[in-house]
Amino acid sequence: MVNTLHPVFAYVITVIVIIATLLLYRKIHISLMAGTFLYGFLTLEPLQILEDTVKGSTNIHTMRLLTAIIQALFIAAILKESGVLDDITRGLVSINMRFAAFAIPALIGLIPMPGGALVSAMMTYDLYFNDLKMDRSQASYINYWFRHIWVPIWPLYQAIILTAALLQTSVYQVISYTYPAAIAGISIGIIYGLYIQRRTRGIEGRGGSILDFLKHVWIFIEIIFLTIILKIDISISLFITLATVVAVYRPGRQEINKALKTALDPKLLLIIFLAMIFREFIVTSGAAHSMYQLLSDYNINKYLIAFLIPLSIGIATAGEFVFAAIAFPILLHLIYMPTGAIDPTTLLMGFTGGWIGVMLSPAHLCIFLTVEYFKADVVKTFKHVYISAIATVVLVVIGGFLL
Repeated sequence: MVNTLHPVFAYVITVIVIIATLLLYRKIHISLMAGTFLYGFLTLEPLQILEDTVKGSTNIHTMRLLTAIIQALFIAAILKESGVLDDITRGLVSINMRFAAFAIPALIGLIPMPGGALVSAMMTYDLYFNDLKMDRSQASYINYWFRHIWVPIWPLYQAIILTAALLQTSVYQVISYTYPAAIAGISIGIIYGLYIQRRTRGIEGRGGSILDFLKHVWIFIEIIFLTIILKIDISISLFITLATVVAVYRPGRQEINKALKTALDPKLLLIIFLAMIFREFIVTSGAAHSMYQLLSDYNINKYLIAFLIPLSIGIATAGEFVFAAIAFPILLHLIYMPTGAIDPTTLLMGFTGGWIGVMLSPAHLCIFLTVEYFKADVVKTFKHVYISAIATVVLVVIGGFLL
Protein backbone atom coordinates (compact mmCIF):
# COMPACT_ATOMS: atom_id res chain seq x y z
CA MET A 1 0.00 0.00 0.00
CA VAL A 2 1.12 3.54 -0.79
CA ASN A 3 0.09 6.47 1.36
CA THR A 4 -1.85 8.93 -0.78
CA LEU A 5 -2.66 12.58 -0.28
CA HIS A 6 -6.17 13.91 0.22
CA PRO A 7 -7.61 14.62 -3.27
CA VAL A 8 -8.43 18.25 -2.47
CA PHE A 9 -4.90 19.03 -1.30
CA ALA A 10 -3.45 17.13 -4.27
CA TYR A 11 -5.71 19.06 -6.62
CA VAL A 12 -4.56 22.41 -5.21
CA ILE A 13 -0.90 21.38 -5.50
CA THR A 14 -1.47 20.17 -9.06
CA VAL A 15 -3.06 23.44 -10.20
CA ILE A 16 -0.15 25.38 -8.65
CA VAL A 17 2.38 23.16 -10.45
CA ILE A 18 0.60 23.53 -13.80
CA ILE A 19 0.52 27.30 -13.45
CA ALA A 20 4.14 27.45 -12.24
CA THR A 21 5.45 25.31 -15.12
CA LEU A 22 3.49 27.45 -17.58
CA LEU A 23 5.14 30.54 -16.15
CA LEU A 24 8.59 28.95 -16.30
CA TYR A 25 8.57 27.05 -19.58
CA ARG A 26 5.53 28.33 -21.54
CA LYS A 27 5.17 24.78 -22.91
CA ILE A 28 1.58 23.61 -22.69
CA HIS A 29 2.14 19.89 -23.12
CA ILE A 30 4.94 19.87 -20.54
CA SER A 31 2.79 21.67 -17.95
CA LEU A 32 -0.18 19.39 -18.49
CA MET A 33 1.99 16.27 -18.36
CA ALA A 34 3.62 17.40 -15.12
CA GLY A 35 0.27 18.24 -13.52
CA THR A 36 -1.51 15.10 -14.69
CA PHE A 37 1.01 12.58 -13.42
CA LEU A 38 1.80 14.55 -10.26
CA TYR A 39 -1.89 14.35 -9.33
CA GLY A 40 -1.87 10.64 -10.09
CA PHE A 41 1.19 9.95 -7.93
CA LEU A 42 -0.23 12.01 -5.06
CA THR A 43 -3.67 10.35 -4.98
CA LEU A 44 -3.43 6.88 -6.52
CA GLU A 45 -1.41 3.71 -6.18
CA PRO A 46 1.04 2.80 -8.98
CA LEU A 47 -1.12 0.04 -10.46
CA GLN A 48 -4.15 2.33 -10.47
CA ILE A 49 -2.15 5.04 -12.22
CA LEU A 50 -1.18 2.56 -14.91
CA GLU A 51 -4.75 1.29 -15.24
CA ASP A 52 -6.22 4.81 -15.49
CA THR A 53 -3.51 5.89 -17.94
CA VAL A 54 -4.39 3.01 -20.24
CA LYS A 55 -8.13 3.58 -19.76
CA GLY A 56 -7.87 7.34 -20.35
CA SER A 57 -5.77 6.78 -23.48
CA THR A 58 -7.83 4.02 -25.06
CA ASN A 59 -11.46 4.24 -23.94
CA ILE A 60 -14.24 4.92 -26.41
CA HIS A 61 -14.73 8.51 -25.20
CA THR A 62 -11.08 9.35 -25.90
CA MET A 63 -11.21 7.70 -29.31
CA ARG A 64 -14.39 9.60 -30.21
CA LEU A 65 -12.86 12.85 -28.98
CA LEU A 66 -9.67 12.22 -30.91
CA THR A 67 -11.57 11.28 -34.06
CA ALA A 68 -13.78 14.35 -33.80
CA ILE A 69 -10.87 16.73 -33.20
CA ILE A 70 -8.79 15.35 -36.07
CA GLN A 71 -11.77 15.58 -38.42
CA ALA A 72 -12.66 19.11 -37.24
CA LEU A 73 -9.10 20.31 -37.75
CA PHE A 74 -8.85 18.56 -41.11
CA ILE A 75 -12.07 20.25 -42.26
CA ALA A 76 -10.78 23.63 -41.06
CA ALA A 77 -7.41 23.14 -42.76
CA ILE A 78 -9.05 22.06 -46.04
CA LEU A 79 -11.27 25.14 -45.91
CA LYS A 80 -8.23 27.30 -45.21
CA GLU A 81 -6.12 25.81 -47.98
CA SER A 82 -9.04 26.06 -50.42
CA GLY A 83 -9.58 29.76 -49.64
CA VAL A 84 -13.03 29.20 -48.09
CA LEU A 85 -12.09 30.62 -44.69
CA ASP A 86 -10.74 33.71 -46.44
CA ASP A 87 -14.10 34.12 -48.22
CA ILE A 88 -16.08 33.78 -44.98
CA THR A 89 -13.81 36.20 -43.17
CA ARG A 90 -13.95 38.67 -46.07
CA GLY A 91 -17.74 38.54 -46.07
CA LEU A 92 -18.00 39.37 -42.36
CA VAL A 93 -15.20 41.93 -42.52
CA SER A 94 -17.11 43.74 -45.30
CA ILE A 95 -19.65 44.71 -42.65
CA ASN A 96 -17.24 45.94 -39.98
CA MET A 97 -13.83 44.70 -38.85
CA ARG A 98 -14.46 44.90 -35.13
CA PHE A 99 -17.80 43.17 -35.62
CA ALA A 100 -16.02 40.42 -37.57
CA ALA A 101 -13.42 40.04 -34.79
CA PHE A 102 -16.22 38.95 -32.44
CA ALA A 103 -18.59 37.38 -34.96
CA ILE A 104 -16.22 34.84 -36.51
CA PRO A 105 -15.34 32.92 -33.31
CA ALA A 106 -18.97 33.27 -32.14
CA LEU A 107 -20.14 31.75 -35.43
CA ILE A 108 -17.79 28.80 -35.01
CA GLY A 109 -19.03 28.50 -31.41
CA LEU A 110 -22.47 27.52 -32.70
CA ILE A 111 -20.87 24.30 -33.87
CA PRO A 112 -19.30 22.83 -30.71
CA MET A 113 -16.72 20.73 -32.47
CA PRO A 114 -13.67 19.78 -30.38
CA GLY A 115 -10.81 22.18 -30.96
CA GLY A 116 -13.14 24.66 -32.67
CA ALA A 117 -11.11 27.60 -31.41
CA LEU A 118 -8.38 26.62 -33.85
CA VAL A 119 -10.89 26.82 -36.69
CA SER A 120 -11.79 30.41 -35.82
CA ALA A 121 -8.12 31.22 -35.17
CA MET A 122 -7.32 30.18 -38.74
CA MET A 123 -10.14 32.38 -40.01
CA THR A 124 -9.20 35.48 -38.03
CA TYR A 125 -5.41 35.46 -38.26
CA ASP A 126 -5.08 38.07 -41.02
CA LEU A 127 -7.93 40.16 -39.63
CA TYR A 128 -6.45 40.34 -36.13
CA PHE A 129 -2.82 40.93 -37.02
CA ASN A 130 -2.71 42.48 -40.50
CA ASP A 131 -5.88 44.58 -40.43
CA LEU A 132 -6.57 45.40 -36.79
CA LYS A 133 -2.92 45.20 -35.66
CA MET A 134 -3.97 43.53 -32.42
CA ASP A 135 -1.70 42.36 -29.64
CA ARG A 136 -1.37 38.56 -29.84
CA SER A 137 -2.58 37.87 -26.31
CA GLN A 138 -5.58 40.17 -26.82
CA ALA A 139 -6.44 38.42 -30.08
CA SER A 140 -6.13 35.03 -28.37
CA TYR A 141 -8.50 36.16 -25.64
CA ILE A 142 -11.16 37.42 -28.08
CA ASN A 143 -10.99 34.26 -30.18
CA TYR A 144 -11.13 32.00 -27.12
CA TRP A 145 -13.84 33.87 -25.21
CA PHE A 146 -16.28 34.34 -28.08
CA ARG A 147 -15.79 30.76 -29.22
CA HIS A 148 -17.46 29.68 -25.92
CA ILE A 149 -20.17 32.28 -25.28
CA TRP A 150 -22.99 29.91 -26.28
CA VAL A 151 -22.16 27.11 -23.81
CA PRO A 152 -24.94 28.03 -21.29
CA ILE A 153 -27.73 28.31 -23.88
CA TRP A 154 -26.98 26.44 -27.11
CA PRO A 155 -28.74 23.02 -27.10
CA LEU A 156 -25.96 21.41 -29.12
CA TYR A 157 -23.51 21.61 -26.22
CA GLN A 158 -23.17 18.33 -24.33
CA ALA A 159 -23.15 20.10 -20.96
CA ILE A 160 -26.71 21.32 -21.55
CA ILE A 161 -27.91 17.91 -22.80
CA LEU A 162 -26.25 16.05 -19.92
CA THR A 163 -27.56 18.48 -17.29
CA ALA A 164 -31.11 18.03 -18.57
CA ALA A 165 -30.73 14.24 -18.43
CA LEU A 166 -29.30 14.27 -14.89
CA LEU A 167 -32.09 16.55 -13.65
CA GLN A 168 -34.74 14.60 -15.60
CA THR A 169 -36.04 17.72 -17.28
CA SER A 170 -35.98 19.21 -20.78
CA VAL A 171 -33.06 20.95 -22.46
CA TYR A 172 -35.15 24.07 -22.88
CA GLN A 173 -36.07 24.06 -19.18
CA VAL A 174 -32.37 24.04 -18.31
CA ILE A 175 -31.72 26.88 -20.76
CA SER A 176 -34.54 28.91 -19.19
CA TYR A 177 -32.51 28.86 -15.94
CA THR A 178 -28.99 29.25 -17.36
CA TYR A 179 -29.53 32.02 -19.94
CA PRO A 180 -28.37 34.84 -17.59
CA ALA A 181 -24.86 33.32 -17.74
CA ALA A 182 -24.77 33.64 -21.53
CA ILE A 183 -26.07 37.20 -21.43
CA ALA A 184 -23.41 38.12 -18.86
CA GLY A 185 -20.61 36.41 -20.80
CA ILE A 186 -21.56 38.04 -24.10
CA SER A 187 -21.95 41.48 -22.50
CA ILE A 188 -18.62 41.34 -20.68
CA GLY A 189 -16.87 39.95 -23.76
CA ILE A 190 -18.11 42.80 -25.96
CA ILE A 191 -17.34 45.52 -23.39
CA TYR A 192 -13.88 44.23 -22.54
CA GLY A 193 -13.13 43.25 -26.14
CA LEU A 194 -13.96 46.74 -27.39
CA TYR A 195 -11.87 48.23 -24.58
CA ILE A 196 -8.72 46.29 -25.49
CA GLN A 197 -9.32 47.05 -29.18
CA ARG A 198 -9.70 50.78 -28.59
CA ARG A 199 -6.37 51.59 -30.27
CA THR A 200 -6.78 49.28 -33.25
CA ARG A 201 -6.99 50.61 -36.79
CA GLY A 202 -9.18 49.77 -39.77
CA ILE A 203 -12.59 49.66 -38.12
CA GLU A 204 -14.79 50.09 -41.18
CA GLY A 205 -15.51 47.16 -43.47
CA ARG A 206 -13.40 46.86 -46.57
CA GLY A 207 -13.43 44.76 -49.71
CA GLY A 208 -15.54 41.70 -50.30
CA SER A 209 -19.27 41.26 -49.91
CA ILE A 210 -21.62 39.51 -47.52
CA LEU A 211 -22.19 37.07 -50.39
CA ASP A 212 -18.63 35.83 -49.83
CA PHE A 213 -19.89 34.51 -46.50
CA LEU A 214 -23.37 33.39 -47.54
CA LYS A 215 -22.16 31.13 -50.34
CA HIS A 216 -20.31 29.00 -47.80
CA VAL A 217 -22.84 29.10 -44.96
CA TRP A 218 -24.13 25.66 -46.00
CA ILE A 219 -21.17 24.12 -44.16
CA PHE A 220 -22.48 25.35 -40.79
CA ILE A 221 -26.06 24.56 -41.69
CA GLU A 222 -25.09 21.00 -42.60
CA ILE A 223 -23.35 20.36 -39.29
CA ILE A 224 -26.21 21.92 -37.32
CA PHE A 225 -28.77 19.91 -39.33
CA LEU A 226 -26.91 16.65 -38.79
CA THR A 227 -26.25 17.15 -35.08
CA ILE A 228 -29.36 19.00 -33.88
CA ILE A 229 -32.14 18.00 -36.25
CA LEU A 230 -31.06 14.43 -36.99
CA LYS A 231 -29.21 14.04 -33.64
CA ILE A 232 -26.26 12.25 -35.27
CA ASP A 233 -23.09 11.87 -33.19
CA ILE A 234 -20.65 14.75 -33.75
CA SER A 235 -17.92 12.41 -35.06
CA ILE A 236 -20.23 10.99 -37.72
CA SER A 237 -21.59 14.46 -38.54
CA LEU A 238 -18.07 15.75 -39.05
CA PHE A 239 -17.18 12.75 -41.22
CA ILE A 240 -20.18 13.44 -43.47
CA THR A 241 -19.32 17.13 -43.57
CA LEU A 242 -15.69 16.35 -44.38
CA ALA A 243 -16.75 14.12 -47.27
CA THR A 244 -19.05 16.86 -48.57
CA VAL A 245 -16.38 19.55 -48.25
CA VAL A 246 -13.86 17.44 -50.17
CA ALA A 247 -16.47 16.68 -52.86
CA VAL A 248 -17.49 20.34 -53.26
CA TYR A 249 -14.10 22.08 -53.06
CA ARG A 250 -11.93 19.28 -54.53
CA PRO A 251 -8.64 20.06 -52.74
CA GLY A 252 -5.44 18.96 -54.46
CA ARG A 253 -2.83 16.58 -53.09
CA GLN A 254 -0.69 19.44 -51.74
CA GLU A 255 -3.68 20.98 -49.94
CA ILE A 256 -4.63 17.61 -48.43
CA ASN A 257 -1.05 17.00 -47.23
CA LYS A 258 -0.93 20.43 -45.53
CA ALA A 259 -4.33 19.78 -43.92
CA LEU A 260 -3.21 16.40 -42.61
CA LYS A 261 -0.07 17.95 -41.12
CA THR A 262 -2.25 20.43 -39.21
CA ALA A 263 -4.76 17.81 -38.05
CA LEU A 264 -2.11 15.32 -36.86
CA ASP A 265 0.11 17.69 -34.88
CA PRO A 266 1.88 15.44 -32.28
CA LYS A 267 1.77 18.07 -29.52
CA LEU A 268 -1.96 18.48 -30.03
CA LEU A 269 -2.57 14.73 -29.87
CA LEU A 270 -0.47 14.50 -26.68
CA ILE A 271 -2.53 17.26 -25.03
CA ILE A 272 -5.75 15.40 -25.84
CA PHE A 273 -4.49 12.15 -24.31
CA LEU A 274 -3.20 13.92 -21.19
CA ALA A 275 -6.52 15.73 -20.66
CA MET A 276 -8.44 12.44 -20.76
CA ILE A 277 -5.95 10.69 -18.47
CA PHE A 278 -6.23 13.58 -15.98
CA ARG A 279 -10.01 13.18 -16.04
CA GLU A 280 -9.65 9.49 -15.13
CA PHE A 281 -7.36 10.35 -12.22
CA ILE A 282 -9.86 12.95 -10.94
CA VAL A 283 -12.79 10.52 -11.08
CA THR A 284 -10.93 7.55 -9.53
CA SER A 285 -9.51 9.62 -6.67
CA GLY A 286 -12.99 10.81 -5.66
CA ALA A 287 -11.97 14.47 -5.78
CA ALA A 288 -15.50 15.72 -6.45
CA HIS A 289 -17.03 14.04 -3.39
CA SER A 290 -14.08 15.13 -1.23
CA MET A 291 -14.54 18.75 -2.30
CA TYR A 292 -18.25 18.61 -1.52
CA GLN A 293 -17.63 17.03 1.90
CA LEU A 294 -14.98 19.61 2.80
CA LEU A 295 -17.22 22.54 1.86
CA SER A 296 -20.25 21.05 3.65
CA ASP A 297 -18.31 20.51 6.86
CA TYR A 298 -17.77 24.25 7.14
CA ASN A 299 -21.49 25.11 6.67
CA ILE A 300 -20.83 27.10 3.51
CA ASN A 301 -23.83 28.70 1.78
CA LYS A 302 -25.52 26.27 -0.63
CA TYR A 303 -25.26 28.66 -3.58
CA LEU A 304 -21.56 29.00 -2.96
CA ILE A 305 -21.18 25.19 -2.77
CA ALA A 306 -23.19 24.84 -5.99
CA PHE A 307 -20.81 27.31 -7.64
CA LEU A 308 -17.48 26.14 -6.21
CA ILE A 309 -17.75 22.40 -6.86
CA PRO A 310 -18.44 22.66 -10.62
CA LEU A 311 -15.89 25.51 -10.77
CA SER A 312 -13.21 23.28 -9.23
CA ILE A 313 -14.07 20.32 -11.46
CA GLY A 314 -14.17 22.56 -14.52
CA ILE A 315 -10.72 23.95 -13.75
CA ALA A 316 -9.34 20.48 -13.07
CA THR A 317 -10.80 18.62 -16.05
CA ALA A 318 -11.32 21.37 -18.68
CA GLY A 319 -14.35 19.43 -19.93
CA GLU A 320 -17.39 21.39 -21.10
CA PHE A 321 -19.60 18.44 -20.19
CA VAL A 322 -17.37 16.71 -17.61
CA PHE A 323 -18.25 19.26 -14.92
CA ALA A 324 -21.92 18.41 -15.34
CA ALA A 325 -21.28 14.66 -15.30
CA ILE A 326 -19.20 14.81 -12.12
CA ALA A 327 -20.65 17.75 -10.17
CA PHE A 328 -24.41 17.64 -10.67
CA PRO A 329 -24.97 14.09 -9.36
CA ILE A 330 -23.59 15.15 -5.97
CA LEU A 331 -25.47 18.47 -6.07
CA LEU A 332 -28.94 17.08 -6.77
CA HIS A 333 -30.11 17.56 -3.18
CA LEU A 334 -29.13 21.24 -3.44
CA ILE A 335 -30.62 21.82 -6.88
CA TYR A 336 -33.97 20.26 -5.98
CA MET A 337 -36.09 22.18 -3.47
CA PRO A 338 -38.15 20.32 -0.80
CA THR A 339 -41.18 20.67 -3.09
CA GLY A 340 -39.41 18.63 -5.76
CA ALA A 341 -39.03 21.62 -8.08
CA ILE A 342 -35.66 22.82 -9.38
CA ASP A 343 -34.17 25.84 -7.63
CA PRO A 344 -33.35 28.14 -10.59
CA THR A 345 -30.66 30.09 -8.73
CA THR A 346 -28.81 26.97 -7.56
CA LEU A 347 -28.81 25.51 -11.08
CA LEU A 348 -27.69 28.84 -12.55
CA MET A 349 -24.82 29.13 -10.07
CA GLY A 350 -23.80 25.51 -10.62
CA PHE A 351 -23.77 25.77 -14.40
CA THR A 352 -22.01 29.13 -14.31
CA GLY A 353 -19.36 27.70 -11.98
CA GLY A 354 -18.71 24.77 -14.29
CA TRP A 355 -18.60 26.87 -17.45
CA ILE A 356 -16.32 29.51 -15.93
CA GLY A 357 -14.13 26.79 -14.41
CA VAL A 358 -13.62 25.26 -17.84
CA MET A 359 -12.80 28.70 -19.26
CA LEU A 360 -10.18 29.21 -16.52
CA SER A 361 -8.69 25.74 -16.75
CA PRO A 362 -4.94 25.56 -17.43
CA ALA A 363 -5.71 22.31 -19.29
CA HIS A 364 -8.35 23.73 -21.65
CA LEU A 365 -7.53 22.53 -25.15
CA CYS A 366 -9.04 25.53 -26.97
CA ILE A 367 -6.97 28.23 -25.30
CA PHE A 368 -3.76 26.36 -25.98
CA LEU A 369 -4.71 25.69 -29.59
CA THR A 370 -5.33 29.43 -29.99
CA VAL A 371 -2.16 30.50 -28.19
CA GLU A 372 -0.08 27.98 -30.12
CA TYR A 373 -1.49 29.07 -33.49
CA PHE A 374 -1.23 32.81 -32.76
CA LYS A 375 2.21 32.43 -31.07
CA ALA A 376 0.85 34.39 -28.13
CA ASP A 377 1.88 34.57 -24.49
CA VAL A 378 -0.31 32.12 -22.56
CA VAL A 379 0.03 33.97 -19.23
CA LYS A 380 -1.01 37.33 -20.70
CA THR A 381 -3.89 35.64 -22.47
CA PHE A 382 -5.09 34.06 -19.23
CA LYS A 383 -4.97 37.49 -17.57
CA HIS A 384 -7.61 38.76 -19.99
CA VAL A 385 -9.68 35.60 -19.51
CA TYR A 386 -9.57 35.92 -15.71
CA ILE A 387 -10.67 39.55 -15.80
CA SER A 388 -13.65 38.67 -18.00
CA ALA A 389 -14.49 35.57 -15.97
CA ILE A 390 -14.61 37.47 -12.67
CA ALA A 391 -16.74 40.23 -14.19
CA THR A 392 -19.09 37.63 -15.71
CA VAL A 393 -19.58 35.86 -12.37
CA VAL A 394 -20.33 39.16 -10.63
CA LEU A 395 -22.90 40.01 -13.30
CA VAL A 396 -24.48 36.53 -13.06
CA VAL A 397 -24.76 36.80 -9.28
CA ILE A 398 -26.43 40.21 -9.51
CA GLY A 399 -28.67 39.34 -12.44
CA GLY A 400 -29.43 35.80 -11.28
CA PHE A 401 -30.68 36.77 -7.87
CA LEU A 402 -32.66 39.73 -9.24
CA LEU A 403 -34.34 37.54 -11.87
